[in-house]
Amino acid sequence: MLNDKGIVVVTTPNGYGPREVLMTKPVQNAIKKNDWKWKTISWFKRLLGYSGTTVQSSASNLAHIQFFSKKDIYELAERSGFRIVKFGTSNFLEKVFPFSLLVKIFPPLQRFDCMVADIIPHTWASGFNTVWKKADQNI
Repeated sequence: MLNDKGIVVVTTPNGYGPREVLMTKPVQNAIKKNDWKWKTISWFKRLLGYSGTTVQSSASNLAHIQFFSKKDIYELAERSGFRIVKFGTSNFLEKVFPFSLLVKIFPPLQRFDCMVADIIPHTWASGFNTVWKKADQNI
């Protein structure tokens, strides 16, 4: 239902970035096995005060997560009749434990993390921010 001159802002995690490689994928594997690793992770999260306050952290099944690369996002836009007119990164390590705890205590680290994401290769960022327009629309 997008207006002909409208834009779509799409944010996606980098499926091959540090958060997904260091946190999400290992946690998915631990959940799947439901062994001592998952029990230890759950215990440690509770110990640190994590209470499932986000959709992702409270989900018992993280299998719905899709891992997008930069190439995947461009292909998805094209198949959907859009083109990406702006591509940027969201952050580098902000959501990766234990850095995520430090960011809560010292918020300027978040700004620093975003500055790092702006200068590193896109493939190292934890997430992507994109602006899409309809393919037949002029910039």
